[in-house]
Amino acid sequence: MYLAAGLPVIVSSKTYHASLVKEHGIGLVVDDLNEIDQIFSSMTAADYQKLVDNVKPWQEAISNGFFIQRALFAMLRALELGFSDDLIKEKGIE
Repeated sequence: MYLAAGLPVIVSSKTYHASLVKEHGIGLVVDDLNEIDQIFSSMTAADYQKLVDNVKPWQEAISNGFFIQRALFAMLRALELGFSDDLIKEKGIE
């Protein structure tokens, strides 16, 4: 929801999404939510704007249904065509 709204996200370093958020610079990754005040107080307007700029392509992709469409195509390939890819195998959908 936040990415769709064009807002950077805050995720725990222990989540699956942490590496994605960090790699693409679309939010903050924290070990403990108590770190938030310190992180925000040291963040400049330019730092925040960089996060917002990094989120824009994700916002557009989400708003246009890119990820839903990709998931549906993967499902159809697996069910209708018997074709699978690494993501399907990784998630154990086969």
